[in-house]
Amino acid sequence: DGQAAAGSTAPAASAPPADPNSPADADSDADSEQARTLARVKAALPHLARAKDAITRAGDELRRDQLRAALPAQQEAVAELALAVERFADLRQTIDLAWTTQRTIGELLGAPADEASGQSDSADNADKADKAAKAAKAAKAVTDGVAVNLDRVRRLRELLAEEKRTQLAAAQAQAAQAAQAGAAPAPVDPAADPTAQALAAIEAQFARAESLRAETEAALTVMSSQLQRRGSDLVKPGQTAAQKLEELRRMFFSLIEHLAELTREQGQTRDQLTQANDQDDVARAPVLPGLASRQADHKARAAAIAAALAEQADAANQAAANPAPAANGGPDGKALA
Repeated sequence: DGQAAAGSTAPAASAPPADPNSPADADSDADSEQARTLARVKAALPHLARAKDAITRAGDELRRDQLRAALPAQQEAVAELALAVERFADLRQTIDLAWTTQRTIGELLGAPADEASGQSDSADNADKADKAAKAAKAAKAVTDGVAVNLDRVRRLRELLAEEKRTQLAAAQAQAAQAAQAGAAPAPVDPAADPTAQALAAIEAQFARAESLRAETEAALTVMSSQLQRRGSDLVKPGQTAAQKLEELRRMFFSLIEHLAELTREQGQTRDQLTQANDQDDVARAPVLPGLASRQADHKARAAAIAAALAEQADAANQAAANPAPAANGGPDGKALA
């Protein structure tokens, strides 16, 4: 993960870093933001139009006291309104939405199918119809979920590019402020330049993120094509998409979210160990290597989180020694500590 993808290029050495305070750059940023906002509004309008139609149909049915007939229209209105709002979601929100939907798809694909052949001739026809309706509903949910997720993952390309530009600009601005304050003398060895290291780390992170996004899109594209062919295996590409989204999601976790995730997974490992402890030696033997591997992973992640927390504590202590107000209206050192 620490290596930038081939083809990613650092800013040319001869080009000065963009100055976010210059009028030309500020105007360009404002124009770009306005263009992105207008594009999202344009994408949201069709969903709003369909939601309006569904709301109107639901109202018409309710005025005729047709409560059951109004429900599907209300559900459609809620779904379309949610899709309209989603057009304004940020990177992290969009990843979370795709991850949640993919988990639901996996649960639906893993649900056991009802076997009609296992029923007696006297089985209730209404019960059969109910099961068929539930199966059809689940199949539609999978189809719709794959389509929505494919659209989300394609939108992630631009959202990742936006976030990358934001982080690169922030790193360059921070370096420029440090240079103006004389706090960061230029290193003799360019490889030891903290600004260059920060920019390279950002490039590497987003190269990996784009790779995961593209692999997720490929898996969802396979699912979409296989949905057209009955009997095709959807589980394997669905699992691939879920795994890639999980990794992508973790890349943008906050430190506390990493800690919460580790807590959850350590609890799962503990539960599996408890089950293995109640088994005999023969049944326990194939389970132990996996448990040991999971525990080793937990140990490595716990060490990384502890190191990151220690680094934040050191930064807070240093800031406390200099209680001047932070830039951009942030807390002063004392409040941060």
